[in-house]
Amino acid sequence: MDVLKRIPVREQDAKERATNFKEVCLGYNKEEAMEEASRCINCKNAQCVKGCPVAIQIPQFIEQVKNGNIEEAYRIISESSALPAVCGRVCPQESQCEGKCIRGIKGEPVSIGKLERFVADSAREAGIKPQGAEKKNGKKVAVIGSGPAGLTCAGDLARMGYEVTIFEALHEPGGVLVYGIPEFRLPKAIVQKEIDNLKAIGVSIQHPHIFYNYGSSSPYDWCATSYYNLWSADNTVTTANDNAVVKTIYDPSPVGYHLPSSNAFTGFTYNGSNVSGSSYFGSRFNSPYASTTDFTDNFGWEFYCNKMTGEGSYDTAGGTIFFPASGYRNLSTGTANSVGSYGYFWSAVPYSASNGRNLSFNSSYINPLGSNSRSLGFAVRPVQE
Repeated sequence: MDVLKRIPVREQDAKERATNFKEVCLGYNKEEAMEEASRCINCKNAQCVKGCPVAIQIPQFIEQVKNGNIEEAYRIISESSALPAVCGRVCPQESQCEGKCIRGIKGEPVSIGKLERFVADSAREAGIKPQGAEKKNGKKVAVIGSGPAGLTCAGDLARMGYEVTIFEALHEPGGVLVYGIPEFRLPKAIVQKEIDNLKAIGVSIQHPHIFYNYGSSSPYDWCATSYYNLWSADNTVTTANDNAVVKTIYDPSPVGYHLPSSNAFTGFTYNGSNVSGSSYFGSRFNSPYASTTDFTDNFGWEFYCNKMTGEGSYDTAGGTIFFPASGYRNLSTGTANSVGSYGYFWSAVPYSASNGRNLSFNSSYINPLGSNSRSLGFAVRPVQE
């Protein structure tokens, strides 16, 4: 073996990769990785470590690769990096660790990035997980955004014993790793596996398609935690009311709006309470609909804006407002359910410490004062502040 030259890394054939979006670089196998690792001269004053932004102990992990001890190599990398499978693929090693490699002065630098990728991929395939904190410190931290910086910060804090929740505005965690790097360069499945590893050490991620149940495998739930005033700072009354809503940071409404008081929906039935039965069209449902067919044809309810003046007595002067049968998202999987057949809309008022009041309906019932776990993904019809 010529120690001045790198072990070539396998790639898709050009003609083959021109027909797909699969990852171009196929990485080292174990024999290739061990051979490349043997090129490292294990410098006492390792310049490669100084060139690494997170100061991975590069000579130590490469030594373990050379000896075939992949689990120990992964442990060493994981002490400094939360995303080794990502960094091994997309970090600019040529200007960082490999750019400082002493072997590169009189030859080609050691393929540090390819070796890091090999270790991370091998650990994943073998089911090896990163180690979390031995003991929690009882403190909670919120990280805003799940891009590479947020994920790395969350991983470091989790290993230090903090209970970490990441809040992400987009539909999937990962930031630029998911939305900005093409599949042939960084497969989405690799990013997801790295995120799964963070979850395995206690990091919880909240985003619009995931709602965690209190006490589930993602225990640090910021949605269903027992706070009466989760969505209205001054409102701990569980009965229906028109009290002013004082918006909190947990209110899912956009800027300038807040969830309505619970009485906002009580005008949708003749008595402000639950009405169930298809015989009540034209008498107890505050709607121009004449039958369940109107609901199914429109996938939702159209309500009169003004309250009924009595059973079968309507005030049509204020026009109507439409509420779609939006369904809901499952509290642990994020799966959409009952779209087009059921509707759920939150109010700011608690029913209990963990449940909130809401409007719920289908084609033959309307409940203006329903109650469900606040971990569920219901729609909101906010009002202006």
